[in-house]
Formats: sequence, structure tokens, C-alpha cells
Amino acid sequence: MLQQQTASQQIAELLFSVATKTLGKVSGRPTLVLTPSHVADDLASNWPLALFPQLSEDDKTRLSLRSPLDLAQLIATQLEETSEFSSLLQQVSAAAPGFLNFMLTTEALQKHIAQFADDRVELVPQSAADQRILVEYADPNPFKEFHIGHLFNITVGETISRLLEATGADVVHVCYQGDVGMHVAKSLWGMRQLFATEDMDLESLGKLPLTERIRFLGRSYAAGAAAYEDEPAAKVAMQDINLLAFLASQKRLEAEEGITPKVDYAKGKQFDPAVLAE
Repeated sequence: MLQQQTASQQIAELLFSVATKTLGKVSGRPTLVLTPSHVADDLASNWPLALFPQLSEDDKTRLSLRSPLDLAQLIATQLEETSEFSSLLQQVSAAAPGFLNFMLTTEALQKHIAQFADDRVELVPQSAADQRILVEYADPNPFKEFHIGHLFNITVGETISRLLEATGADVVHVCYQGDVGMHVAKSLWGMRQLFATEDMDLESLGKLPLTERIRFLGRSYAAGAAAYEDEPAAKVAMQDINLLAFLASQKRLEAEEGITPKVDYAKGKQFDPAVLAE
């Protein structure tokens, strides 16, 4: 893979070269950052603020420098006089208390963008190319309406996954959406209650628009979760639904896939055959 200098690296080298020619030996290297989106310039550096304290009083007098801003203005003027300036920068300006702001030329921007289409250019070091990494995130409750907290979790997980993929890792995305458990039992119990109080059934629910069906599931879960905490009889009923869900899954796996369960839910609480049939 080819390693190409970015515009930021080129400007940093040019800055260092100009500063050392004018000031002699200096400590540290310049760093550049992207400017905020509302600023017309592309890059900025606060290096003059770090350089100014290094100057002797003789240097300050010789160069007529009274502040970091004076130093920034001097460096900006000298940058404009270099042979590299016109192809790299449209303009460079000094700003208080000692910043340098840079606006790139169209040519420099186009050259930088072209790197993204060149497979030979390594934009991101492939430091994790030999790794397989599992990232678990989201894990939504399928019966609960999404809110901003869920979306934040998904955004963070997806961002981490893509950053790892960019470094060459083989990333496995895992989401345990939770299709069995107490949250399912609470939702089913709540759904039955809403069916009874709102004179509905699965058929009529299925005819509603998707957004209303999603909202109904959220209401079902909320009703079950509240009753689980406040009503002892409802809590027992939901625990039974939960066990029956695991038992039904076990029977399906045994019948369809020939799996021998490590935990035999059939040895748990015994239910009336009519309940099992239901």
C-alpha cells in the first residue's frame, strides 16, 4: 500500500521549515486541526502560541514580535513567499491570540479526495487485519417502543464496528434481540388484557397500520410490566407464560431439529393439559 502525505501533513512540514529558517532551532512540531463547519478556512494551528515563549528577548526585538499574534502574522507572510504555497493554499491568515488559519486550493482538495478512489493508498493503517472481533450491541426488547436511548446504543455500536472494520478486522455484528424471556411473558400477558378490555383479537390487530401495531405492543409490555410489580396473581401468571414459552421452544427443537436439551423444562411446573393446548 502507498503512504501519501495529507494536505495537513504537507502544511505542517512547510510550517516547520519556515519557522526554523526564521527562528532557528525550535522545540516541538506543528499540529493542525479541522476548523468548525461555520468557518470558511479548512485547517488551523495554534503553533505560534507554543513557539512564542521559546523566543529569546533578542529574537523578539530583532523580529519586532510583541505577542504570539505578531509571530503568527510573520509566519503567515513567510508562508506566502514559499514556492509550495500557491499549489497548496489559497490563503493563510493570523488570528488572535496566535492562530494560523489555512484555506486549501481546489487543486489540493481534489488531490486529497482522489486518494479515496485509489485502492493502493492506505488511508487507514490495517492494524487489525488478522483479527476477528465480535461486537454486540442494540439488543432491543422486541415488544418495547424504541426511544433515543436505544438509538444511542445502536449508533455507538455501529460506529465502533465500522471503525474496527476500517482497520481491517473481520467484525461479527451480534444482536440478541430477546425473543424469549420475562419481557415476552409480560408482553403476552398485557396483550391478553388489552384484547379483553378493548374488544380486540389478533386478526383485528393485524389489520391496523404498522405504527399502531408497534404502539400496541409497547402498550402491552407496559401493562404487563406494571402488573408484574403490583399484582401478585398477575406476576405468577406471567411466570407461567415464561415457562410455557421455554417449554414450547424445547418441544419444537426436539421435534424439528432432534436437539436434546441440557435443561429439561418439562420437569418443571406441571400444567393442566388444557393450558398446554392453549
